[in-house]
Amino acid sequence: MNLSDLNKFNSSDKVIVDANILMYVYCPLNSSSFGQFISHYSDTLQKLADAKASVFVNSLIVSEFINRWLRLDFAKSGLANFKKDYRSSDRYKKTIKAILRELNKFYQQCSVQHLDDGFSNVNVQSSYTQFPESDFNDIVIAENAKLNGCQVLTQDGDFAQYGINVIR
Repeated sequence: MNLSDLNKFNSSDKVIVDANILMYVYCPLNSSSFGQFISHYSDTLQKLADAKASVFVNSLIVSEFINRWLRLDFAKSGLANFKKDYRSSDRYKKTIKAILRELNKFYQQCSVQHLDDGFSNVNVQSSYTQFPESDFNDIVIAENAKLNGCQVLTQDGDFAQYGINVIR
């Protein structure tokens, strides 16, 4: 059974798609060992699109997707310095075009909307007191989900601790 068969969506669903899902589905630098995840999350995104669910990303998610892909490509480039050598290279320019093209595919497929990060509504000190081993971006994304009544599509198990609905 395909894991994505477990996910059913409708037009009233509001879903934030985490960067790790974008990496699985849209980044060609992924290992073939991720095949099951790639298939599962590709199917899940298509189900969201078919259901006309509201799909969101915020600036942190887009930043994570772009930066992670660039860092993966840099690691394969053989160049010594990310900022000095890689970002001025033709390889970087080609890669950033590919990233933006893939990001656009995601935006088109799922009619993606930008969600304001709402950072001004996040109490960082309180969040880290409550969840001391958390990732900063995850805290902000979880708060976005709470404030906007969204579920989070992610492979990151850390999101379960925040008391939000997580789709895997």
